[in-house]
Amino acid sequence: MTAPARVRSGRAAACGLAAIPVLFWGSSFVATKVALRGFSPWDVVGLRSLLGAAVLLCALAARRAPGADEPRRGDGARIALLGLLGLPVHLALQAWALTWTSAVHSGWLIALNPVFTSTLAAVFLGERFPRVKAAGVALGFAGALVVVAGREGLGALRLPSTRGDLLILASSLNWAVYTLVARSLAVRRDPFRLTVRALSVGAVASVALWISLGNPQSLVGAGLEEWLAVVFLGAGCTGIGYLAWSAALERLEAGTLSSFQFVQPLVTVAVAAVWIGERTSGTVLAGGALVLAGVSLVQRAPKGPGSVGRAA
Repeated sequence: MTAPARVRSGRAAACGLAAIPVLFWGSSFVATKVALRGFSPWDVVGLRSLLGAAVLLCALAARRAPGADEPRRGDGARIALLGLLGLPVHLALQAWALTWTSAVHSGWLIALNPVFTSTLAAVFLGERFPRVKAAGVALGFAGALVVVAGREGLGALRLPSTRGDLLILASSLNWAVYTLVARSLAVRRDPFRLTVRALSVGAVASVALWISLGNPQSLVGAGLEEWLAVVFLGAGCTGIGYLAWSAALERLEAGTLSSFQFVQPLVTVAVAAVWIGERTSGTVLAGGALVLAGVSLVQRAPKGPGSVGRAA
């Protein structure tokens, strides 16, 4: 095989790796809807965190070539914060949201992650915020309003009918905070070990909350499909998803990798239709298109010399 052919083959393999988490994460909202038929939201959070951390710890034990790691004072507190934001807070927001909103709405609204991240980076880190990025933020949030309103129009924006969608938006904002905290660590810490340590802390917190607020004794009443959905969420979406994303990040530039996230809402729409028969309207699809257009503008906006790279 010639050198260019090997490069193309390696790039194709890296793109295949990047597609794995997109498929898992795009399906996660549908799997959560199924899991909630037999489990409480805290059951889902606890089980998903436990299974995901177990997969990641096994992968860490099998890893032979750790990356460079430069620990500094204060890193422990930041890693603990990452763990709390990444698992119990993030998963609880989404699990409770999906008791009130649809998987399709969630898939489109979570795509606003880069919009929230860019906005917070401009406010707190002083990153450039050119007009094209501002236009992208405005377009993204306009699309979110269209998704939330759906066919019902502006009347659907009243509480409590929007509480599920608002919780999904809160989870997107929470992930933006997670991303900014992770950025400051990932530039000098091994991204994979950083993720495993953070999510291990998060798993301990999730299980503690589950025991305190959930009802672990009720697990025997869940059906096979609900159990399969939870295993898919924990081992697949949290465990394998993070592993594949980390491996792809080592082989692809961040800009190329981020483009895969545009497929995630489409995966949600397709899986929701097939697995749980959840349909989407033309209005919601139009709103989703506006969201993706806004995200595209935000990600294509020029970055200043003080900008921080994308999170690992």
